[in-house]
Amino acid sequence: MPTAATSLLPNRLKNALQHLLILAGLALVLAVPGYLLAGLFGVIWCFALVALTLYLSGRVPARVVLANASAGLLRRHQAPELYRVLDALYRHAGLTAEPLLFYSPSPGLNAFAVGDRHDGGIAIAEGLIRTLNLRQLGGVLAHEVSHLRHGDTRVMSMAATMTRLTIWGAFLVQLGLVMMLPLVMAGEIDMPWRELLVVGLTPTLSTLLQLALSRNREYTADLEAVALTHDPRGLASALAVLE
Repeated sequence: MPTAATSLLPNRLKNALQHLLILAGLALVLAVPGYLLAGLFGVIWCFALVALTLYLSGRVPARVVLANASAGLLRRHQAPELYRVLDALYRHAGLTAEPLLFYSPSPGLNAFAVGDRHDGGIAIAEGLIRTLNLRQLGGVLAHEVSHLRHGDTRVMSMAATMTRLTIWGAFLVQLGLVMMLPLVMAGEIDMPWRELLVVGLTPTLSTLLQLALSRNREYTADLEAVALTHDPRGLASALAVLE
């Protein structure tokens, strides 16, 4: 009988390939306004900003980010059952950091992870705790542990940065083209319709790629949660309630 991890391997490889292709697409789209603004230097400058943003975001402790999201640290004596589940999930995922569980007073059915496998935490909303049973909460926590294990927060932060830079760069290129209108009307230069069309499409394309990446990472986290808990029905029932 194949193990759960073995049976999920083809899906993992497929999702990893999609992940790399989407990131490559985001980088290519970002390069368009960067190149139109300042040639090769503009492309290098855009990617340098992405790297700087990723580095700075990685320097902010998960506790600080979660505190800013109005999530307070849950002590072990306050949620012993949840911590027992989280301890087991961390062991199965190979995470050596101390599990940190945060509580959000929000009535929404929500949970999210911040940070990575070395410095991360999981916030869970009051509405989720009141709505799901322990088995279902285990599936949700396994999903968030998978995000920590693979550094999905950092990846999505990088994707969001590339999308924002693409939007800003496209705006600057369009502004430059508008400023050229007097010269176009005077017949001194031709209107660069091709560049205008391409740069006009880049913000939408980048946003769609970012959404595709988010969906890819969420689906992969669901697969990893099944491998961690060996309980697909628990996660499925939790997703049905959330839906």
